Amino acid sequence: MNIKRAKEEIEHTVKAYLAKDALGEYAIPAIRQRPILLMGPPGIGKTQVMEHHHPPHPPERRGSALYPAAPLRR
Repeated sequence: MNIKRAKEEIEHTVKAYLAKDALGEYAIPAIRQRPILLMGPPGIGKTQVMEHHHPPHPPERRGSALYPAAPLRR
């Protein structure tokens, strides 16, 4: 598969995973979605392709490992 075709496949996959029905629910439930695996030699742009289609999220302010939502109880 060439890079152009790979980009198209990723774009179609992300659009399908993010599509919602008339009720606002995802058309493909999260439990049915599969990860996208990119393999190839270094320097061909795997990271840039994924960031183009799905920019990285900013760190969450609450409920993450860095910012717990509530104090830990012992």
